Amino acid sequence: MALLERDRELATAQAVTTAAARGHGGVLVVGGPPGAGRTALLDAVCAAVPADFVRLRADAAVAERDFAFGVVQQLFQPLVSTATDGDLDRWLRGPAAPVRGLLLDEPWSVDHEAGEAVLHGLHSFLLNVSEDRPVLLAADDLQWADTPSLRWLGYLGRRVRSARILVACALCDGRDARDPRLLDDFRATAEHSVEPAPLSPYAVRRLLADESGWDCPPAAAVACHEVTGGNPGAVRAVLDGLRAERSWSFRAQDLQPLLRERRLADLASAPVEVRTMASALAVLGDAAEPDLLCGLSGMDHLAYKSSVAALERAGLLADTDSPRLVHDSVRDGVLAALPAPVRTRLHRTAARLLRDAAHPAEDVADHLLLGGRGYDHAESAVLRAAAGAALDRGATETAARYLRAALLNHLEQGPERSQLLVALAAAERSAAPGAAARHVTMALPHLTAGVERAVAALSIPPALAATTPALVDVVRDTWADLVAHDPTGRHRQLTARLTARMRLLVLHDHVPGPVATADLDRAEVDDLLGTGAGRELLAVHCYEAALGGTRPRGEVADLLGRVLAREPATPAHVHTALPVLVPTAVAADAEAELTGWLELAGREARRTGSTGERALLDAELAVLHAATGRLGRAQSAATAALSSAGPDWPETTALAVTALTSVALRTQDVELAGRLLANGPPPADPRVAVSLTMLRGMTDALAGDWATALDRFLDCGHRLRRVGWTGAAGPPWREWAVAAHRALGESAAAEALAAEAHRVAQAWGSPGAVGRALLSRASLAGGAEALALVRSAIDALRDSDDRLTLAAALTVLGRRSRELGATGDEAVAEGERIAGERGTYWGAEGSPYGGPVPRPRRTGHVPLTRSEEAVVASVRKGWTNQRIADDLGVTRRAVEKTLTGVYRKLGVSGRGALLRGPEPGE
Repeated sequence: MALLERDRELATAQAVTTAAARGHGGVLVVGGPPGAGRTALLDAVCAAVPADFVRLRADAAVAERDFAFGVVQQLFQPLVSTATDGDLDRWLRGPAAPVRGLLLDEPWSVDHEAGEAVLHGLHSFLLNVSEDRPVLLAADDLQWADTPSLRWLGYLGRRVRSARILVACALCDGRDARDPRLLDDFRATAEHSVEPAPLSPYAVRRLLADESGWDCPPAAAVACHEVTGGNPGAVRAVLDGLRAERSWSFRAQDLQPLLRERRLADLASAPVEVRTMASALAVLGDAAEPDLLCGLSGMDHLAYKSSVAALERAGLLADTDSPRLVHDSVRDGVLAALPAPVRTRLHRTAARLLRDAAHPAEDVADHLLLGGRGYDHAESAVLRAAAGAALDRGATETAARYLRAALLNHLEQGPERSQLLVALAAAERSAAPGAAARHVTMALPHLTAGVERAVAALSIPPALAATTPALVDVVRDTWADLVAHDPTGRHRQLTARLTARMRLLVLHDHVPGPVATADLDRAEVDDLLGTGAGRELLAVHCYEAALGGTRPRGEVADLLGRVLAREPATPAHVHTALPVLVPTAVAADAEAELTGWLELAGREARRTGSTGERALLDAELAVLHAATGRLGRAQSAATAALSSAGPDWPETTALAVTALTSVALRTQDVELAGRLLANGPPPADPRVAVSLTMLRGMTDALAGDWATALDRFLDCGHRLRRVGWTGAAGPPWREWAVAAHRALGESAAAEALAAEAHRVAQAWGSPGAVGRALLSRASLAGGAEALALVRSAIDALRDSDDRLTLAAALTVLGRRSRELGATGDEAVAEGERIAGERGTYWGAEGSPYGGPVPRPRRTGHVPLTRSEEAVVASVRKGWTNQRIADDLGVTRRAVEKTLTGVYRKLGVSGRGALLRGPEPGE
């Protein structure tokens, strides 16, 4: 194959060859980096010499450079082995006689020495040969030649000017030569040196097309040229990697890994100082700077510049202002090749150099982690500082890694270890709140200052603290200690946060109450709104008012809006008491504003949050969706949250169960209720306990056991009153109890309870609560009185975010109007329109207030996969899960998991609802 773009180099070789043939010998050196095409050019020079030349050729190799005169033997053995005795006698006459033993008698002996007589004898032998015919002496990869041969070539190079001898040698720049001084001496004898230039993009395209047999588009050639720099060997390496794909569709960066092995091989044969610099570059990475590289490699600036230049000539450096290895694949390979002790030592040294140069703590800490265990006091301080910096940018897992490393230096219990445990708890709470709580518990006995204990206690999310008596005691004792020892209010923000947590524990019946809750005047509210701690306390204040109905709904809604306006919408709120904003907003008919706030936090959580944080945000949104009638969204979000929640996230479980209970009660979905009752969490949280009791009551009622159902609904009311939840917030136990009294024929009890519900709702002032209470009263009335109550309910509900109940009320109005001989079509149509906007349609009548039961529509769901569609088709045939598993060749557990995903996608409650619903894709 013809050489590409080598005309200049071949012309130089031709001129030197012509001169040698005329008795003006010389030395031609072909240099260049690995892959530049030196061997191909040397082959072309050999092929181009006239036929009358004696061609002597040798190829040096690493494995043979310990063999004395190995290259000389390669050059001369083919010649002497075919020569006649007369030729040998003539060539070995005179000064050449001393090399007879080297060339004929014992050519492979290790005893030959490169003395003056041998060097001169070899020179004389070659001169004698050139008297007969001109000689081309060609040697490739001369950097690997043995020392005696290299010494003789240098000797010869200075003595061929008047002989018919051309010495043409190729050597690779940047290789680890046995004797660099002798190699430099030989190069100094060359009158002509050529170095194959990089190929142009056009030549790269030709090379790719010629060697692959495919038509190479210009864009692919340009990309390949960008990565290889036009180095022919690198181009061929890329082509080898592309042969399996048989495609030219790639970007330049896609080609970098294809050159990894070639680049590492080139580096492995480089001089030791070049390899050392490559190791320093690999260890320091983006922090590599000249002074740091000198310090890590142990070189002075002159040696640094030389080694960097060698790496650049070899194509191992990127085109950047500061030296960087050409690609991460090369960096990874260099690091992997370092022995573990060497790599550890380099990282430890890099950490010291970076710290002394005042680099960021995280840069130093990364090297400390890679440098083995055991840190001095200064290094432990760096790890703590790095953890703080990582926490500031939201990298909690990174911070935790730094702190765990620092803890290995503090195995004995004491204040310093306890402070590290508290810092670790703050870093872990996003991903592992349970571990964070355990670390706080371990740290507290060794923290003496009240402020330190308070900071530690605040690392425990409120809902998690409520699940364990020991953690409840931690919060309570820390709060009491801080309040008792901070009479001047110096630590007001810590006190505010702990007070919020304590009041929440009281409200959820985990601590005997009450905690003093004085009314707040305008100045106090304004002051609290200015800090995150104050807003957390105000959120609990609003929640308390909603549960007990102790403040007007309008005041609570206004304060809720002011808190949201000042509080950043971030996933970090899930670790505080702020999730109580969700039930507060539902009770206050203020869902819309909070929904937008949570969606902003959700977007941030998808970018930086943990799985647990995202799940809790899903549960919060599910409660709001359920309250506003978006039942399909609520069920999907709550189911997803519940599947991700574990024992470390009890608030997620409580809110998800609350949302699913609301969906089940509204839709009277017995299958959904059954799944929650069968798989639900232990009812330690009063919200979960009441929700599960409501579901049992609904199941009894729909089965016709109204007496048992009534007992359960009234039990819910008793439980809520016992913990002080006497307001209109919470599950609709009164509405269902009224329906149970009515079904049992207990009209007086039903009317009394309906009137109580109406009074409580009016006192609170929530339009939704008032509207639902009026509908409950209307279910007990008849004729014009019932219509008047329904109209009043509609008037109230138009100011509520509970649009689905408004739709139901409009439908009740229309249907009852028809029963009385009046037109109700307009009301019914409006009700159906609003229900449709909420993604539902009407089922049969049977709601607690006598209206229709909504059913979620399954339009617009996420498409099912082929495997999911196959499972659904089998379910519709009436097959069991085991039969489906046998048919598809999977386990029964796999079928169950697939069906769970189908239920969530289609927004159905279970197998029965799937059988009743439309086919997938409808």
